[in-house]
Amino acid sequence: MDSHQKPSAGALRATAVSLGWLLTGTYATAEPFLYPGPAGVDGKWGVRTYLNEGINGAEDLASALAFLNDPATALRTPATSPTNTVDAQVPYLSFVDPQTNSAVGVFSGVSPFPGDTPADDNHVITVAHALLQITEEDDYTFNNHSDDGFLLRITAESGPNPVFTAWGGPGSISGNEMSFPVGTGDADTRGVIHLVPGIYKLEYVTWEGGGGFSYQLTAARGSFVNNADTTAWRPVGYQSPIAGQVIKPPTTDDWTVYSTAPGGLLIGNLFGVDTAVDAALLADPSAATSSYPMINFNNPGPGAGTVGRIPNDVPWPRDTGGDDNNYGMRMMSTLHIPADGDYLLGYAGDDGSRLTVSFPLSWRAFNDSAYKAGQTNSPNATTLGLGRNVEGSGSSGLLKNVSSGATTAITATYTEFQTTGSVNSAGDAATYTGGTDAASVFGNSVDIAGNMSYGDSPGWYVDLTLTGLDPAKTYTFAATANRNGGAAYTPRVTNWTLIGADASEYASSTGAHKVSPVSVEFSTGDNPAGLIARWREIKAGADGTIIIRTTHGVGVANGGIDGADAYRGYAGGVFMLAEQSEFSAIAERSPDAAASAAAAIGRKNTIAANTGSVGAAVNFSPTTAAAFERPGALAGSTDTAIETTAGGAPKMLAPYNAALNPAGAFTVEAWLKPTAAPGALTCAISSGNFADPRSGWLIYQDSANGWNFRCYTGTGLGGAFTSPSAPGGGVGIYSGGAISAGQWYHVVATWTGTDAKLYVNGVVGPAGNFEGATTFVPALNGPFALGTRADLAFGWDGVIDEVAVYNTALDEATVLAHFANGNDAGRTTPYQNLVAAGNPLAYWRLNETAQPAVNDTIITDVPTGNSATVGRIRLAAGDYPISAAFYEIGGGSSFEIFGRTEVGDAAIPYYALSGDGVPDFVDSTGLPLATPQSPTVENFNVAAGTVSLTFALTPGLNYVIETSFDHVTWTPQATILSGPGQTTNWSSSLAALGLDTERRVLWRARIQ
Repeated sequence: MDSHQKPSAGALRATAVSLGWLLTGTYATAEPFLYPGPAGVDGKWGVRTYLNEGINGAEDLASALAFLNDPATALRTPATSPTNTVDAQVPYLSFVDPQTNSAVGVFSGVSPFPGDTPADDNHVITVAHALLQITEEDDYTFNNHSDDGFLLRITAESGPNPVFTAWGGPGSISGNEMSFPVGTGDADTRGVIHLVPGIYKLEYVTWEGGGGFSYQLTAARGSFVNNADTTAWRPVGYQSPIAGQVIKPPTTDDWTVYSTAPGGLLIGNLFGVDTAVDAALLADPSAATSSYPMINFNNPGPGAGTVGRIPNDVPWPRDTGGDDNNYGMRMMSTLHIPADGDYLLGYAGDDGSRLTVSFPLSWRAFNDSAYKAGQTNSPNATTLGLGRNVEGSGSSGLLKNVSSGATTAITATYTEFQTTGSVNSAGDAATYTGGTDAASVFGNSVDIAGNMSYGDSPGWYVDLTLTGLDPAKTYTFAATANRNGGAAYTPRVTNWTLIGADASEYASSTGAHKVSPVSVEFSTGDNPAGLIARWREIKAGADGTIIIRTTHGVGVANGGIDGADAYRGYAGGVFMLAEQSEFSAIAERSPDAAASAAAAIGRKNTIAANTGSVGAAVNFSPTTAAAFERPGALAGSTDTAIETTAGGAPKMLAPYNAALNPAGAFTVEAWLKPTAAPGALTCAISSGNFADPRSGWLIYQDSANGWNFRCYTGTGLGGAFTSPSAPGGGVGIYSGGAISAGQWYHVVATWTGTDAKLYVNGVVGPAGNFEGATTFVPALNGPFALGTRADLAFGWDGVIDEVAVYNTALDEATVLAHFANGNDAGRTTPYQNLVAAGNPLAYWRLNETAQPAVNDTIITDVPTGNSATVGRIRLAAGDYPISAAFYEIGGGSSFEIFGRTEVGDAAIPYYALSGDGVPDFVDSTGLPLATPQSPTVENFNVAAGTVSLTFALTPGLNYVIETSFDHVTWTPQATILSGPGQTTNWSSSLAALGLDTERRVLWRARIQ
């Protein structure tokens, strides 16, 4: 065969006098992996997941490794055990069981683990293999976060194995391994190791015993023994989807912060923050008000809060230097969004927290309804209009997103009524007055120089019909006009009316004349105040259509402006239609702790109102976790009730009010229907402070023994009275006997000043008397709570109705009359009249209609050591009011607000929302996994007693050149260690190799 023939086999053969062939050998590892499972291919990790592996008794590393070393495990493969053994090739390790975890570690992108089932997966062992390619010598830190423990082994493909030299976290290092040996919520360990260029085998083992399940392996170049030492953590093998792209984070103006003094009343929830902050501002506005460039607070004194993801914390505004407790803050600023896109905004604090982006918009469309040549509009504004002299693009067309120019699905159509061709499109050279609503909404998008002028007689109107709206979404509409005619033109009024919407929220300028919730008017003959007509939260019906009707003033008799011109007005200068945005998901949590289980989207919008004498000051918080519109307790009535669950922490909370907690006689009355009868105590209703010292009162459900009324003395944790008949001599008094789920109970507790009584279904139980000099102390702070003790402990499952508090002790006859009336479907006196006759301090009928939540807010309304919550929201470029609230009950205290642009799974860092000093930033890739390529030979030659060859090298890999006579036994002739980007030209004397006398030799080059 001559030298130009194509070889028929993979080996290159050579004689000492002619050309031959070269075998481009496959990759062979220097040592096998120790544990079974697939090797990674194509720059990926090979992962094997063993479900239900059977080590339920000893959940630790030793048991996991014993399982992997068991010969029986080697026989367990996806082929032999497809239900419980799963193999996968993945780019990096960052996985959770979505039934138990939303995130893990220091990197934001997570996926369900390979082999995930719809259940809470427990007793799982995972082993992963990969090849790591290092091209530059340096220290590298590997960072493991897993639930439960783990083992990471790093083995050199050539030369001595590297050695871990330092570590941080609860795990340990030993030679080329780092590990954590037992079950834990987060193995949180970092190991520093020095690596030279080359290829390294990575072998990773983790297991899940029970509870949460997650694992993530990241790394960073350098020595970083703490999580917070760098923001460069990236999963090993991670490839950035935005390499080199500069990301603009959202920014804010300076924040205005309103704070209460510490040590005040127990705030308890976010509704209480607003109440307490309002009181602080009323008492001393100067002391309560401050300004900061960013929100990044902690309490630096004893018991200080931990720092969050943003460095350089500062003391909270009213820090005393001690362990500050029982305080709240409310903050506000303007959020600047540089470009349309998805954003991640969040907070982390100890305790409860809230963040609201007011009136968020996902896109905006602008139309100049009376366009004239020469007007300066956005190139993406439309120019739909009608009437004489119109120079726009017709009377109907699709609106466009003003940021992108893309057409929306919404068509705008103008139609004239009562007159034909009478409305005139005229240029009046008006401009926006700076600082007005009109300038804020329209100033950067459409020129107001033109107006659609009035028809020629009373009764004309113009309809702007908007079709193609999505009934599942909400919209904002705004419009304005200005003839700029001076004082003489002030009587020329335009009326805007919204027609056909299923729902809307009136939001026109403060100075505009509100005719009704769907109708507004103001002077457009002269509108220097820049008034606008606006509605938010517009929901179209199933047909996706609404109409905005413009006409002259409707007249005083119809609620319009007095003195408005009979028919002169302006049918529209400019309008905006925008699709509203909302937080679409709890995107992830802070990298330093799991997301709070109470993290949620949306401000509840239903307020349970008090009709008693204390008034709205003790309305229940609209952020309640209770469900409204449950069937009520009163027989024959359509009134409704609320339902609470043991796990719904916020429940129903009304702010502390001294008037609701009289020092003398009082009565608390409620209808209660337990939906569960647990063996442990649960608390149906309470008012007080239940930390030490306890004050106030509560009513427990003790399913076996009855309802339990307890009062407290303000000294220690003890109760104020006992009853000899109380089971076990427990504190308080009991009544009613064993409690059944699903049954209504009328429960009334009274205190006369000396005696306590507890009535159940009209029957009084044993009296409880104060002992000795002990005196009941009414609540000194703490909310009034339904469905929980006021400190959010002892959550109650059940339905609650007709709750009342009196500053007298109802007598037995009155209590029995209330019970009888509530059960009488034929009552002649309304139940509420009987309650009102007792002049209650508070009476919550709890028959409100549930209002939809407003999803412009993320919220964590429970006391928690870390409220860390991040929400995803799509925002159009522009400015938005942003506000937040925070409360601290006790213990450490910290609070920060941060954000970033959302870009896929990129792990770009979060930055504090601040106006100055926020850098641009880029994402980066992780340490690369190797994808070994067999050498591509560019030249092979034997001439003049010398053999030579040329082939490309993969940086960091070792290659070996070998010879054979039989395709079985191969003899190494040379080893080559590549450098970055090299091509090798190798040659050798055949005599030096002892091959000059051989007639037939096989040659190959392969990765070592």
